[in-house]
Amino acid sequence: MGAAIVLRLEGGAPVGGLLDEGKVILAEHGALADAAERAGVVPLDAFDAYAHLELPADFDGDPDWLAKLQEEAEACWFDPHDALVSVAAIQEAALDGLERYSSQETRGALAALRRALEAAAARGVRFHLDVEP
Repeated sequence: MGAAIVLRLEGGAPVGGLLDEGKVILAEHGALADAAERAGVVPLDAFDAYAHLELPADFDGDPDWLAKLQEEAEACWFDPHDALVSVAAIQEAALDGLERYSSQETRGALAALRRALEAAAARGVRFHLDVEP
């Protein structure tokens, strides 16, 4: 199936309906980060539950070690309004036709993420992004 970015609400499970879109967002994370930088907004990676963790220089990519580190660390939670600013700016850049992340599939994934963030904001619930295998 492949890994995907998922949006988790504080105190709850992943938000449903984002699996395929989450795969697209994960696949395009570099281009989306570039778009965020050009737009002067916070990249989506910054809303990752464990973005605050600093990996040691000798980290060899062992997924079991990383999972253990995450289990021991406290996840960060974010206000969805902050992420909505980033998603809106990235969407605007995509509509301007910047080729790397302006595919219909990527625009659809960003729209789905935006709807999920808007729902979280309407409910007053914090969120974070996570990678689900």
